[in-house]
Amino acid sequence: MLIAFLLGFTIDSFRHHPGFHTAACVLVAYIRPFIINLLISQQGAETNYDEPSFKSMGGVTPYLIYICLLTLLHNGWLFLLESWQFADAGYFFIKTILSTLISVLLIVITELLFSRSQKFRTNTN
Repeated sequence: MLIAFLLGFTIDSFRHHPGFHTAACVLVAYIRPFIINLLISQQGAETNYDEPSFKSMGGVTPYLIYICLLTLLHNGWLFLLESWQFADAGYFFIKTILSTLISVLLIVITELLFSRSQKFRTNTN
């Protein structure tokens, strides 16, 4: 969560909205372990995955669900903090959904272009 805080704080230092990205990044860092536990099969529960990917999560579907949920959560919270209201709920939802779709597309492209070797550690080490 400290890394998420520092990442969000760094992004906020270049913007005029202090704390918005920090709050969204910390929220995603807090929720992330719960989502990973839901998406990884119980047979692989004894293995700790530092970097979720297509390979480590057991396929494309769990990974896409993972990145879609976290990206939707991040963008929704960020845009809610920026607007502080639901006066124009349609605009809020469209902005959130379109930003999430574009972000997910960029994440998938990055994942396909830059595959990395997986480091698996068991909890017994």
